[in-house]
Amino acid sequence: MEPISVYLVDRATLFRDGIKRLLSDAGFVVKREASHLQDLLVRSDGEDVPNVVLTDIAASDPLFPQHLSALRDRYPDVRIVILTDELSPDRIAVAVQCGVDGYLLKDISVDALRQSLQLVVLGEKVMPADLATSVSGGEDLEARRRSHKAVLSKMSGRETEVLRYLLQGLSNKAIGNQLNISEGTVKVHLKGILKKINVRNRTQAVIWAMVNGIAGSLSPTEAAASSAPTSSGIAVSTPRPAALSGMGVAASKSALRVVIVEDELLVAMYIEQTVRDLGYEVIGPAGTLAEAKNLFETSDFDVAILDVRLRQGELIYPAIEILRERRIPFVFITAYGAEGLDRQFGRHPVLKKPFSQRELQRCIRNVVALQ
Repeated sequence: MEPISVYLVDRATLFRDGIKRLLSDAGFVVKREASHLQDLLVRSDGEDVPNVVLTDIAASDPLFPQHLSALRDRYPDVRIVILTDELSPDRIAVAVQCGVDGYLLKDISVDALRQSLQLVVLGEKVMPADLATSVSGGEDLEARRRSHKAVLSKMSGRETEVLRYLLQGLSNKAIGNQLNISEGTVKVHLKGILKKINVRNRTQAVIWAMVNGIAGSLSPTEAAASSAPTSSGIAVSTPRPAALSGMGVAASKSALRVVIVEDELLVAMYIEQTVRDLGYEVIGPAGTLAEAKNLFETSDFDVAILDVRLRQGELIYPAIEILRERRIPFVFITAYGAEGLDRQFGRHPVLKKPFSQRELQRCIRNVVALQ
């Protein structure tokens, strides 16, 4: 897979140099850099179009919205990410109105920046965890509360419950088990949710709830009692995928049962959606070594997709012996490709993040066929 190419815009030369080195070490390629966004509006013949434009918002530049819109017109398929030092409601409002794909703060870790840019390239929106609180501040707070409630009031009580469980990282089958309804019924409710909030899939539904500050209002009591939660507080939660040990047995014998081990929520949900789109059954995801071991020991599955580095610096390697004993094939996924694997696994199948659905399907088929 080709490395992600970046155009970098920031007024500070020293900052650009530092970011360029960090991105290079993380597997990105900075194709072009500039001090001002308008400098990118002049495009030379034969110039490669980047995957991402990473730019600061110049608070002193009143023409920033126009420049951003012009950049979007010139590069319609490019992902635009703001990397700035201030979580300002005005700045966020400008960025959102101009259709940016991400809004990040400069105190972000290198690993979080890498993951965020990869998610943006995959088509996701990446925003700060406290975006809703910031954007909702001041005089717009009541208007946003009314807007959130208006959207939620269109959902049935059951749809609100399903959305709450989606935020916990549960699969359709696991949600059905929690609510004592069939997986097919869960899919019907999910379809209704997607239509009402105008998104295409479960991953986007979760991002919508998190970005719009609705996640925190979906408490179990409210969801069960009413179709429109009455909490006046707006908060953003960042749930982690839960381990669903013993769940996810394939509904049909022809469907591959796939365990997913990935600690980043949005990445895990993207992989889960990709696996489902391929017609496979999903088990998990697990986000820690302990959760992975539990899934490996208690679940019935055919193949595993394994992130290498998990929460708190844990590595997946200690759990692999369980897979070997059960003779279950597995695929590594890592942002560093084969270079990110321990030497003993240097020749094992590995996908470099981000990867396409076709690449994932081919890799899974190959390891299963070799078993």
